[in-house]
Amino acid sequence: PQLPWTDGVLVILAVSQCPPNAVAPEWKPAMESLASQTEEQHLSMERFQAIVGQAPKKDIVDESAEIVDFIPKFEAFAHPCCGFYCDFYRVSWKGTQVLECENSEPWDIQCTWEPQECLEANAMQMFKARENWVKRCRDKRLLLSTLTENPALPDLVTQVSCALLKPPAGTPPMAMPEDIRWPAPTHITAQQAQAALASFREMVGSGRL
Repeated sequence: PQLPWTDGVLVILAVSQCPPNAVAPEWKPAMESLASQTEEQHLSMERFQAIVGQAPKKDIVDESAEIVDFIPKFEAFAHPCCGFYCDFYRVSWKGTQVLECENSEPWDIQCTWEPQECLEANAMQMFKARENWVKRCRDKRLLLSTLTENPALPDLVTQVSCALLKPPAGTPPMAMPEDIRWPAPTHITAQQAQAALASFREMVGSGRL
């Protein structure tokens, strides 16, 4: 079935955030036509409310899994661990390392991304994950507004701390190289930390964050 116009725009904008070498050339005309638009322009309060309200109501307690994050359909479609147009949740599998799974979260060795249709989990956790996603979007919108109104604020990149990549509670720690000079979570390598900071700099510089 054909997507509503706004939903299609959000998908195209999500695809445009992917690395260029990961996007098929067929997407280029659509991305160019929306080059001046942002996701924030199409995320209305009504859409936020709808996303939160679509959380499953059936409550199934699974002691082995915990819902720790959520992304809506349009973001999941372009996410490297998802790839389908449906709501996805990041699930922490307690006591289990899932690095070899195609849908495993690269920044947390205990997590995978699971589609809602295939997931039986705690409804309250799923609702909370959706609420947290909406809060992140609102915080980003407020930050962008603040930076626009106060261009003299200190450089954000110089204030990056471990909150940028803070792992969920229960993530098993790994040895951290001594050459890390900025605060970072203890379960990622020096190369991963440097790549994350470089990516953050690039997003700030390009205006995407």
